[in-house]
Amino acid sequence: MKLSVEDAIKTATDYLQKIKNKISPDIREIRLEEVEVSEDDRYWLITLSFTQPNDRTENPLPGIITKPKYQRNYKIFRINGNTGQVESMKIRTL
Repeated sequence: MKLSVEDAIKTATDYLQKIKNKISPDIREIRLEEVEVSEDDRYWLITLSFTQPNDRTENPLPGIITKPKYQRNYKIFRINGNTGQVESMKIRTL
């Protein structure tokens, strides 16, 4: 692989910044979560997480547990180790 891990992380982060308005205009707290090399050693798999507003509205009744206003989401970016191009972005579930 020609692309260093640092460059792969930067590529994934830059890509997320570039498209974040298409996901949610209010993405916050981008974090690096995981870095992995694919089994065939051709791709970097970079997992980033971020918070965004929760789609559900809060329950106005007192004593009812509600979801937080922000939720953390995870995306896996598959980056070609030779070209440095983002080839895919997928939802990562926990």
